[in-house]
Amino acid sequence: MPIERFLEWNYDTGIVTEYKRLGNCNHCSACCHRIIACVFIKPGRSRNPRNGSASTDGVGVWNELNLGRWSYYFGNIKAKGDYNGCQALVDNMCSNHNNKDKICSGWPFSPSNTEEFPNCGYSFEKIGEWSIESINQKDKTVTILKNGSVQ
Repeated sequence: MPIERFLEWNYDTGIVTEYKRLGNCNHCSACCHRIIACVFIKPGRSRNPRNGSASTDGVGVWNELNLGRWSYYFGNIKAKGDYNGCQALVDNMCSNHNNKDKICSGWPFSPSNTEEFPNCGYSFEKIGEWSIESINQKDKTVTILKNGSVQ
């Protein structure tokens, strides 16, 4: 199922930004050669934290992926130094391509995720922005509609 929406919840600035991801993976595997560290405060829908959390803890920057009716949250993602790469890499290609965790299949989630990867084939276009306060005043389980209105 393709990812329908990319949202970045920045609790430091109080802003939620929606992005449209453009481009394609150029199979450089640079992201697979970096340790992508995520902070998961709350348990996710899955026992595997690489598939995201069911909600945020309201601290720092969280990325939200929308796949159909499900949302997955990844918190405070940082690329850390070089290492030998993901164990699934074989000849610089993913040997687990059809069964990737959501952090891998959804990567990158926002422009901030590509800063460490200048040759990444993806770019982002900002398509909406809202204050977290205005969303929280409406309802904690608010839905941001594709036309930008809050439901």
